[in-house]
Amino acid sequence: MKIAISLPDALFRRADRVARTEHLSRSALIQRALEGYLASRGADVTAELNAALDDIGIDAESDRWVRATSTRFARRRR
Repeated sequence: MKIAISLPDALFRRADRVARTEHLSRSALIQRALEGYLASRGADVTAELNAALDDIGIDAESDRWVRATSTRFARRRR
């Protein structure tokens, strides 16, 4: 899918330099950056949920219901 975005000039120049250095197109660089950002957001949510479960005494790694529910949730987000 093609989209148009607006970037500040300085950010565009930095991205262009990095893309050339890494032998990537600007599109590939922006795609990687967005994928990394979205992956880190998912990790943040998981860490927050695990902390909340820990606060109430549920071990997210060993609780069968939590594992099954988190697996279904992760599949839906893809």
